[in-house]
Amino acid sequence: MYKEWDKKKFEDFIEKYGFSVIEMKLVHGGLAPVGVMIANRVA
Repeated sequence: MYKEWDKKKFEDFIEKYGFSVIEMKLVHGGLAPVGVMIANRVA
């Protein structure tokens, strides 16, 4: 399945499932941009 996300929608999705986003970056390269995220599970 393929889905396009904007940064805010993806961050909201991650937080909905109990994670807190620490850092999120877009890495350019290849045919499509790739996102890298560091997140913590909220206790």
